[in-house]
Amino acid sequence: EEALADPNVKEDRSFPYWVDEKKRVTPAEFLLKNDDKNGGSEDSAANRLRWMLKETMGSDGAFERRRMELKIVEGREEISDEEVVESY
Repeated sequence: EEALADPNVKEDRSFPYWVDEKKRVTPAEFLLKNDDKNGGSEDSAANRLRWMLKETMGSDGAFERRRMELKIVEGREEISDEEVVESY
């Protein structure tokens, strides 16, 4: 939560250090390009997790796959973004 509150974190290009500097995408850049179907540009824990999964772990789409898994495991039709975040 501390990182969400710090505006400098959204612009920090020093992370992830294992990704080539020219290919790094900051959280702010991710949010600007993030499609509405994928959470839009809101600076939320869910979108920060989407950024982390895609841009630092190479796991694009993992957020929605986790949502699908939770639907099956819990036998529910709807799982909120917050529930997906909490499941990690």
